[in-house]
Amino acid sequence: MSGPQLSAVMIADDVLDLLRVAVENIRHMQALFGAIKNDHKHGNHANTWQLADLGAYLGYDWGNYHESQISRAQSDLAVVERDAQSPKQDQRPIPLVEYANGRQAAVGAQLGLSQTAINKAMRGNRAIFITEHADGTLSAVEHKAFGAIGFSLKGGAQ
Repeated sequence: MSGPQLSAVMIADDVLDLLRVAVENIRHMQALFGAIKNDHKHGNHANTWQLADLGAYLGYDWGNYHESQISRAQSDLAVVERDAQSPKQDQRPIPLVEYANGRQAAVGAQLGLSQTAINKAMRGNRAIFITEHADGTLSAVEHKAFGAIGFSLKGGAQ
């Protein structure tokens, strides 16, 4: 896995965060317009121009921010939709040390192992490779030398 895989759930979570920010921005605009109304009502008019100028700036800035975030979410969704329509292939095997770095517990759980076992294999520099399959499951293969110099079997066919 070379980078984080996008999912519709992750994109939806980002969009919900964006909506929360938008609601907070609207509340700030409510307070700003309330201050303008209050300044105008009491006849001061001393701050009305500056408050209105601030409102215009914030509206422009927040509008640009939200437009860019919407574009990003649309782009991310297009990638997820494209990936969902194309047949998935198993990923190339990735060394365990690279794949599980910083997330030994999660990888161990997916492989039915403990975090300790994953950690020990990583520290031992074992040649273990992880394959992420199209269905989201993982498999691990350890590459070992076959046979050993000076070792022979007694009996059997020779």
